[in-house]
Amino acid sequence: MLLDRADRKLQAFLAGAAATTNPTVTVCYHDIPNQTKEDFSAYRGAPQFTVLAGATETDICDAPQINGTVREIDYICIYNTDTAGVDVFVVIDDAGTNRIQVKITLATTESAVWTPESGWKVVT
Repeated sequence: MLLDRADRKLQAFLAGAAATTNPTVTVCYHDIPNQTKEDFSAYRGAPQFTVLAGATETDICDAPQINGTVREIDYICIYNTDTAGVDVFVVIDDAGTNRIQVKITLATTESAVWTPESGWKVVT
C-alpha cells in the first residue's frame, strides 16, 4: 500500500460507537525519497500509533510531507480492545474522497493485520 501525494493519507473508522474502548492501531512504514540510494539499501522506517475515535474518520498513517516522496506501508495492526465486536473500515483519503480498502468485523481481542505479502488477516 502506497501513499504518494501530500493529499493522500490512510484512515480508519468504526461503523458505530465502541461499547467501552476504541480499537488501537499500529502502522509501520518507510518513506522513499524521489531519488533512490545508489546502493539500493533500505530506508529507515517509522511507526505511527493511533486510537480510533468511533465512527469519526481517524488518520492512521499521515501523508508524506515532502513532495515526490512515496510512503510505503509495511504493516498495519488494528486491535479490538472493546468488550463487544466492531466493524472497522480502512480507507485511503484521496484529497477528501474516501476509497474504501476493506471492511473488517473484529470480535473482542481480535486483530486485523495487513502486510504486503499476506494482505488482510484476522488473528486472535
